[in-house]
Amino acid sequence: RIMSASTMKLSSSSRVCAPRCLPVRHSVRSASSARSARQPCLVVCSSSSSDSSSSPVSGRRPLVASMALLFGASSSQPAQAGFFGPPIEEKYKADTLHIIESSGATIQLAKDDPSRAAAIQALRKEINTYVAAYRREDRVLGRPSFGNTYSALNAIAGHYNSFGTKTNLPKKRMDQVLTELDKAKEQVERDR
Repeated sequence: RIMSASTMKLSSSSRVCAPRCLPVRHSVRSASSARSARQPCLVVCSSSSSDSSSSPVSGRRPLVASMALLFGASSSQPAQAGFFGPPIEEKYKADTLHIIESSGATIQLAKDDPSRAAAIQALRKEINTYVAAYRREDRVLGRPSFGNTYSALNAIAGHYNSFGTKTNLPKKRMDQVLTELDKAKEQVERDR
């Protein structure tokens, strides 16, 4: 049993074991020290018998057994990749479909549309966020959908960085980008 010295209580029927403090950075301060607060000390108690062969579990085994019970217990739910959200595959699929739709709609806006400049600025931010999130993710890099999406987004961002928000993509480049976005959408829907 592992107990802290501050919470160890003895009853008349309990056996007293010799407390053995495990190495800690700060030792327990004596009552005569200037600071009366005591540092926590870990006390490891074993059964009353000094013969370790009678104990079925000794040493690190209780800790390992309790950790296995804590973390190894199976549940009816599938395993999640992260603690803070859905697995990367689900997030990638949703983000990729969103960026494909928004970029396809934005590059096809008319040149005289009043919301064009704001839409292009928002798209540039989305492209930067998307590429920063998935560019170094090993589980995404080899996918054909990521390659096509990345290529199309790179062409869009390169055009708007060079020519600004007032000029449209040339017809040939727009056709190429839309084709790549369509292929990427097909592949994402097939989980590729």
